[in-house]
Amino acid sequence: MKTRFYFGAGCLLFVFCGAFSLVQYFALCNIVIVDVYQNREIFIGTASATRNYVKDLLRPHMVELLSPEAFLPEAMSTSFVSREVLNGLRDRFPDFSYRRAAHNPKNYMNMADSFEMEKLRWFRNHPDTNEWRGIIEKDNRAYFTRMKAIYAEAQCLKCHGSPGRAPAGIQRAKR
Repeated sequence: MKTRFYFGAGCLLFVFCGAFSLVQYFALCNIVIVDVYQNREIFIGTASATRNYVKDLLRPHMVELLSPEAFLPEAMSTSFVSREVLNGLRDRFPDFSYRRAAHNPKNYMNMADSFEMEKLRWFRNHPDTNEWRGIIEKDNRAYFTRMKAIYAEAQCLKCHGSPGRAPAGIQRAKR
Protein backbone atom coordinates (compact mmCIF):
# COMPACT_ATOMS: atom_id res chain seq x y z
CA MET A 1 0.00 0.00 0.00
CA LYS A 2 2.79 2.37 0.99
CA THR A 3 4.66 1.63 -2.22
CA ARG A 4 1.60 2.35 -4.37
CA PHE A 5 1.05 5.62 -2.51
CA TYR A 6 4.68 6.70 -3.06
CA PHE A 7 4.53 5.63 -6.68
CA GLY A 8 1.25 7.57 -7.23
CA ALA A 9 2.58 10.64 -5.42
CA GLY A 10 5.80 10.43 -7.48
CA CYS A 11 3.80 10.22 -10.72
CA LEU A 12 1.67 13.22 -9.74
CA LEU A 13 4.77 15.19 -8.76
CA PHE A 14 6.45 14.26 -12.05
CA VAL A 15 3.40 15.35 -14.07
CA PHE A 16 3.06 18.58 -12.08
CA CYS A 17 6.78 19.41 -12.45
CA GLY A 18 6.70 18.56 -16.16
CA ALA A 19 3.66 20.77 -16.74
CA PHE A 20 5.19 23.60 -14.71
CA SER A 21 8.46 23.28 -16.64
CA LEU A 22 6.63 23.45 -19.99
CA VAL A 23 4.66 26.51 -18.93
CA GLN A 24 7.86 28.20 -17.75
CA TYR A 25 9.71 27.24 -20.93
CA PHE A 26 7.07 28.75 -23.22
CA ALA A 27 6.67 31.85 -21.04
CA LEU A 28 10.43 32.47 -21.04
CA CYS A 29 10.67 31.80 -24.80
CA ASN A 30 7.96 34.41 -25.35
CA ILE A 31 9.81 36.93 -23.16
CA VAL A 32 13.05 36.35 -25.09
CA ILE A 33 11.30 36.71 -28.45
CA VAL A 34 9.58 39.93 -27.41
CA ASP A 35 12.89 41.29 -26.09
CA VAL A 36 14.77 40.40 -29.27
CA TYR A 37 12.11 41.99 -31.46
CA GLN A 38 12.13 45.15 -29.32
CA ASN A 39 15.91 45.40 -29.54
CA ARG A 40 15.72 44.83 -33.28
CA GLU A 41 13.30 47.74 -33.56
CA ILE A 42 15.91 50.00 -31.96
CA PHE A 43 18.39 49.07 -34.69
CA ILE A 44 15.80 49.44 -37.43
CA GLY A 45 14.76 52.81 -35.99
CA THR A 46 18.39 53.90 -36.03
CA ALA A 47 18.70 52.94 -39.69
CA SER A 48 15.45 54.70 -40.55
CA ALA A 49 16.42 57.87 -38.67
CA THR A 50 19.82 57.87 -40.38
CA ARG A 51 18.26 57.45 -43.84
CA ASN A 52 15.76 60.23 -43.15
CA TYR A 53 18.52 62.54 -41.94
CA VAL A 54 20.54 61.95 -45.11
CA LYS A 55 17.50 62.21 -47.40
CA ASP A 56 15.83 65.24 -45.81
CA LEU A 57 18.74 67.31 -44.44
CA LEU A 58 22.20 66.25 -45.55
CA ARG A 59 21.60 65.45 -49.23
CA PRO A 60 19.74 68.70 -50.01
CA HIS A 61 22.52 70.65 -48.32
CA MET A 62 25.16 68.76 -50.31
CA VAL A 63 23.28 69.47 -53.56
CA GLU A 64 23.46 73.19 -52.73
CA LEU A 65 27.22 72.94 -52.13
CA LEU A 66 28.12 70.71 -55.08
CA SER A 67 27.25 70.67 -58.75
CA PRO A 68 23.96 68.97 -59.69
CA GLU A 69 25.85 66.02 -61.22
CA ALA A 70 28.11 65.50 -58.20
CA PHE A 71 27.31 62.66 -55.88
CA LEU A 72 29.20 61.65 -52.75
CA PRO A 73 27.81 58.31 -51.54
CA GLU A 74 29.36 58.89 -48.10
CA ALA A 75 27.14 61.95 -47.63
CA MET A 76 24.25 61.55 -50.06
CA SER A 77 23.36 57.86 -50.30
CA THR A 78 20.84 56.78 -47.67
CA SER A 79 21.75 53.13 -48.24
CA PHE A 80 25.48 53.74 -47.94
CA VAL A 81 25.29 55.90 -44.82
CA SER A 82 22.77 53.72 -42.94
CA ARG A 83 24.74 50.56 -43.79
CA GLU A 84 28.00 52.13 -42.55
CA VAL A 85 26.39 53.42 -39.34
CA LEU A 86 24.85 50.04 -38.54
CA ASN A 87 28.00 48.14 -39.52
CA GLY A 88 29.78 50.35 -36.98
CA LEU A 89 27.46 48.94 -34.33
CA ARG A 90 28.51 45.39 -35.23
CA ASP A 91 31.60 45.64 -33.00
CA ARG A 92 29.40 46.20 -29.99
CA PHE A 93 26.56 43.90 -31.11
CA PRO A 94 28.20 41.11 -33.16
CA ASP A 95 25.03 39.04 -33.50
CA PHE A 96 23.17 41.88 -35.22
CA SER A 97 23.17 42.09 -39.01
CA TYR A 98 21.62 44.71 -41.29
CA ARG A 99 21.25 44.46 -45.06
CA ARG A 100 19.47 46.37 -47.81
CA ALA A 101 19.10 43.60 -50.37
CA ALA A 102 17.93 44.00 -53.96
CA HIS A 103 17.67 41.75 -56.99
CA ASN A 104 19.50 44.28 -59.19
CA PRO A 105 21.38 46.61 -56.84
CA LYS A 106 23.53 49.59 -57.78
CA ASN A 107 26.10 48.34 -55.26
CA TYR A 108 27.11 44.66 -55.41
CA MET A 109 27.20 44.60 -51.58
CA ASN A 110 23.40 44.78 -51.66
CA MET A 111 22.94 41.73 -53.93
CA ALA A 112 20.24 39.52 -52.45
CA ASP A 113 21.14 35.94 -51.53
CA SER A 114 18.80 33.07 -52.43
CA PHE A 115 16.63 33.48 -49.32
CA GLU A 116 16.37 37.24 -49.84
CA MET A 117 15.49 36.70 -53.54
CA GLU A 118 12.70 34.38 -52.46
CA LYS A 119 11.38 37.03 -50.06
CA LEU A 120 11.65 39.76 -52.73
CA ARG A 121 9.43 37.59 -54.97
CA TRP A 122 7.10 37.05 -52.01
CA PHE A 123 6.77 40.84 -51.51
CA ARG A 124 6.07 41.27 -55.25
CA ASN A 125 3.32 38.63 -55.02
CA HIS A 126 1.87 40.19 -51.84
CA PRO A 127 1.81 43.94 -52.57
CA ASP A 128 -0.57 44.57 -49.66
CA THR A 129 2.07 43.29 -47.20
CA ASN A 130 5.21 45.33 -46.61
CA GLU A 131 6.82 43.35 -43.78
CA TRP A 132 7.84 39.77 -43.04
CA ARG A 133 9.25 38.51 -39.77
CA GLY A 134 10.22 35.11 -38.53
CA ILE A 135 13.01 32.85 -37.38
CA ILE A 136 15.30 31.46 -40.06
CA GLU A 137 18.09 28.89 -39.98
CA LYS A 138 21.37 29.99 -41.55
CA ASP A 139 24.81 28.44 -41.03
CA ASN A 140 23.36 26.11 -38.38
CA ARG A 141 22.13 29.06 -36.29
CA ALA A 142 18.67 30.48 -35.70
CA TYR A 143 18.16 34.15 -36.53
CA PHE A 144 15.26 36.43 -35.71
CA THR A 145 14.60 38.13 -39.02
CA ARG A 146 12.58 41.13 -40.09
CA MET A 147 12.27 42.11 -43.71
CA LYS A 148 10.55 45.24 -44.87
CA ALA A 149 9.73 46.11 -48.46
CA ILE A 150 11.22 49.46 -49.41
CA TYR A 151 9.92 51.12 -52.54
CA ALA A 152 11.76 53.83 -54.42
CA GLU A 153 10.24 57.30 -54.18
CA ALA A 154 10.34 59.69 -57.13
CA GLN A 155 13.45 61.45 -55.79
CA CYS A 156 15.21 58.06 -55.49
CA LEU A 157 14.92 57.41 -59.22
CA LYS A 158 17.61 59.97 -60.03
CA CYS A 159 20.16 57.44 -58.75
CA HIS A 160 18.15 54.22 -58.70
CA GLY A 161 16.42 54.62 -62.04
CA SER A 162 18.07 54.35 -65.44
CA PRO A 163 21.85 53.81 -65.01
CA GLY A 164 22.60 56.22 -67.88
CA ARG A 165 20.78 59.03 -66.08
CA ALA A 166 22.52 58.52 -62.74
CA PRO A 167 24.83 61.30 -61.52
CA ALA A 168 28.43 61.01 -62.71
CA GLY A 169 29.59 60.41 -59.12
CA ILE A 170 27.58 57.21 -58.97
CA GLN A 171 28.69 56.03 -62.40
CA ARG A 172 32.34 56.53 -61.41
CA ALA A 173 31.81 54.77 -58.08
CA LYS A 174 30.44 51.68 -59.86
CA ARG A 175 33.60 51.15 -61.93
